Amino acid sequence: MVHEIKFLLPLDKAESVLAWARRELDPDPHGNGDHSDEYLVQSIYFDTPQWHVFRKIGSYGRAKYRVRRYNDADWLFLERKLKRGGIVRKRRSEIGIAELPSLAQLAKAGWYDARLNLRQLLPTCYIEYHRVARQKITPEGMLRLTVDRALRFDTDVQLAWPAQRGEPFLKENAILELKYPRLPALAKRIIEEFNLNPGPASKYRMALRASKLAPHVEALDGVAEADASDADNSVLRVA
Repeated sequence: MVHEIKFLLPLDKAESVLAWARRELDPDPHGNGDHSDEYLVQSIYFDTPQWHVFRKIGSYGRAKYRVRRYNDADWLFLERKLKRGGIVRKRRSEIGIAELPSLAQLAKAGWYDARLNLRQLLPTCYIEYHRVARQKITPEGMLRLTVDRALRFDTDVQLAWPAQRGEPFLKENAILELKYPRLPALAKRIIEEFNLNPGPASKYRMALRASKLAPHVEALDGVAEADASDADNSVLRVA
């Protein structure tokens, strides 16, 4: 079980946090770049025709289904992310990028395809961003810090890997995430030193708000800015 909290930061503050993290934490073992801690994250997100995931209706507010790619890999992760009470659980299966259009015929993707059909989920939005990831073993367990910038989106997507990168959004901000099994003293130091306040920062919801679909989606009844899956972060406010 992993706890996750997010912070929306101006770019200049994100740079300061990164400088701190590169002094205090170790690079992600899969990272690239000058600091061995960078990579490109790309995802296709799913929603229903009635936008249940965006509107956080019932269990749709706690579960996200996405297909994820890192850098220029020729493989993808089929991922279900469950979040409740600030605790995140994931289930993943790996397929080749060329296999995505034939998802329903793949035995190894049976569980994923069955849930997409049961929940009436369709590919809705492509999102990519540049991630810097650092981590550290603490007495409380692994602390993982990520900073996501240069976000782009496209809502013209199918069940095939997009050929285009999409349009920029959230151009003046970055998203900081902290993940850990128990809140370590090192995480408290970050929050206190930079006066950080956690809050909801869903890339999917922000991308849809930036898209041509936004007026239609926001006009639907029952749109909520946050539910328990995000609001539970309030217990972690230490600054």
